[in-house]
Amino acid sequence: MNSDSLTAVETGVRSELVYNNGGWLVYLNPEHIDTLRSHLDTAYGSNSQALCAVEIINMADILATYGSETYSNVATHICQAVKQILVQEIEIIQAGLDKFLFIIKVLDPSMFQSLLREVVEKIIMLPTPTPGEHAVLTTRVGLMSPIGLDLEEAVTQAHIALKHAIAHNPNKRVVSYEDTYTVRSEATNNMRLASYLLQAMQEERVGLAFQPVVLSKTGEVKKYESLLRIITEDGQVISAGPFIAAAELLGCIHRVDNMVLERVVAELKADDKVHLAMNISNLSVDNADWLKKARTLLSDEQITARLTIEITETGTQHNLEKMARLVDELKCLGCNVAIDDFGAGHTSFKQLKVLHADYIKIDGAFVRNIVEDDDNRLFVKTLITFAKSFGIQSVAEFVETGEVAKVLLELGVDYMQGNYFGAAINYRPWVEN
Repeated sequence: MNSDSLTAVETGVRSELVYNNGGWLVYLNPEHIDTLRSHLDTAYGSNSQALCAVEIINMADILATYGSETYSNVATHICQAVKQILVQEIEIIQAGLDKFLFIIKVLDPSMFQSLLREVVEKIIMLPTPTPGEHAVLTTRVGLMSPIGLDLEEAVTQAHIALKHAIAHNPNKRVVSYEDTYTVRSEATNNMRLASYLLQAMQEERVGLAFQPVVLSKTGEVKKYESLLRIITEDGQVISAGPFIAAAELLGCIHRVDNMVLERVVAELKADDKVHLAMNISNLSVDNADWLKKARTLLSDEQITARLTIEITETGTQHNLEKMARLVDELKCLGCNVAIDDFGAGHTSFKQLKVLHADYIKIDGAFVRNIVEDDDNRLFVKTLITFAKSFGIQSVAEFVETGEVAKVLLELGVDYMQGNYFGAAINYRPWVEN
């Protein structure tokens, strides 16, 4: 194995940066572990010290742009900022290409985090070898008090705080481990929900429920929306809604979307008269594997002509261009496309022009109390009018009463869906007996 070595020196502490097979690997030498352990040992029994984990999020870009000389100055740059703001000498341990660990004294707990934020602001500009040119560091800090913890646990908790600072608090530069309790609890719950859903899929304890979508003027059922259900170990059928949200957060929703697509296509093949709709996650907008499966399963025009793919409106905010490409691709396959929960996000009527969708589904938050709420009624009327001007049909969700249905009919909505016309049921309502 060939490798080129580059040494980075941080306040007298050396770590080796090794280039191997196209990737940079940084590891802690044994003396680094000993140094950090000695720092932690001094903190036991005291609440006057904190372990800080600093991540320079754009460190790889800095190394690629400005080279090793600028890269090796980062630790010194951090030390100087800590010395100037906190009036402390520190020794930095590098724990990866973009991560640094150090212990600092907490002399005034009430001012500590604000002072640390000053440090972050101080290190945002890093001098480079080019005169007058500076690298901009994107920095986050995670910290915790290492009282009574061994080295591994202390470092782990500091890194947990760091990751939460990056993932859950994008505008917060400094996060303590103690402050992440709620988010960590939510993360644990999401892992349990996602795991339960994937396990249910493996054990074939999932199915589809179907809710009718009716033509407003006649009440005739035109299609059914397919909704994922989970069958619990004791035989109860429950909504997969919160489980799907967890799977999205953990990045495994593509498995769910693939399975739902397979099942919906199977239903369409089994009955050549039924029309169905199905939801896909926003994450599938950019998922080449899902689109590849869709091209394979949706090659028959007799199937695609009876299928509507629903994509939530909030997904259009992330990348309208990618969403537009997906909509056009699905329409080329012969599918109808609906923008679901329209109005739930930062609705832009530009979306109606850019996205060549067939339907918009008006978010239920504007429908439920439309009888009493003049603002909601005006908003829904505006949506319907604009949609019609672009040749897009409208669907109102969560129609629960006759009074709501009457108002929507007067406003000119094309289709309605909700318990007033029929709840989602766990069998095929288009099949007799």
